[in-house]
Order: sequence, then structure tokens, then C-alpha cells
Amino acid sequence: EPITNDLTVDVASAVNGELIWVSKRTGYKVIWNEFGEKNPLTVADLLDMRNGDRAFFVNNWVTIEDPRADEIMKHLGIDKFYKLIKSVDDLDEIILGMDPDKIKTVLPKFSYSLKETIILRAQELKNEGRLDSSRRIKALEDGTGMEIDV
Repeated sequence: EPITNDLTVDVASAVNGELIWVSKRTGYKVIWNEFGEKNPLTVADLLDMRNGDRAFFVNNWVTIEDPRADEIMKHLGIDKFYKLIKSVDDLDEIILGMDPDKIKTVLPKFSYSLKETIILRAQELKNEGRLDSSRRIKALEDGTGMEIDV
């Protein structure tokens, strides 16, 4: 089945706190209130986002949460921005599952915005008691150049 402009997909915020997007073409406004929150957008909306607010993809502020996400990202020409992070679940996988030595080599390549998101998400996971390895925390801090608050 081909990807059409009227196809609707779930788009999740990969930002801690509020994220707002307004289509420069139609004025349509979407608000995400927290990390991981999903809103339905059409492929046409995503094209507007790509053409008017490319930072949403360049900085990985949003992820496409759909079984055909790879195909949709390729169709939109944004797949190059999503090599390691394709879904908000990938952030937790990096924080909790990736080898600490690999964390130190992978994270420095991320955008400042994505590093900030990872640190804030790591803070949440630490507060929930799911992130408790001091070696992993140090690797996250070294890889991003930021501190996880105690």
C-alpha cells in the first residue's frame, strides 16, 4: 500500500516538557505535553513540518510511532536524521541497555537537543529506580557532557 498524504500516523514527542508545532501552511496546531505523548498527524502535516520546521526532525524532537515508520521516514526524506533513534523506546534502550563504553562513543555524535533529552530522560529513570548503575550514569554524563542531577 503506497504512502499517501492523507495517511495518519502517531507522532510522539521525544522532548521533556511541552512541545508545540504549528503548520506554516494551514495554521494547524499540535501540542505535546510530555515525553512520549503521541498525537495523530497526516503525512501532509509531516511534509509541512519538514518544509517549515526541519528542526523537529534534525534534532529528533519527534518520532514516528508506526509499523511503517522506516518507510514513512524514507518517503519524507528524513530517515538520515533517525539512524539510532527511531522511536521514543530507543532512548530508554540506549540509556538502560547499551554498553557504557559504547554510550561514550555514540552520544557525542548526537545533537545538543537530543543529548539534553537523553539526560532528562535518564533523570526520570533514575528517580523511578530503573537507572542505578553508577558506571552507566557516568558514561551518560561523559557522552553528553551534561550532568544527571542527584
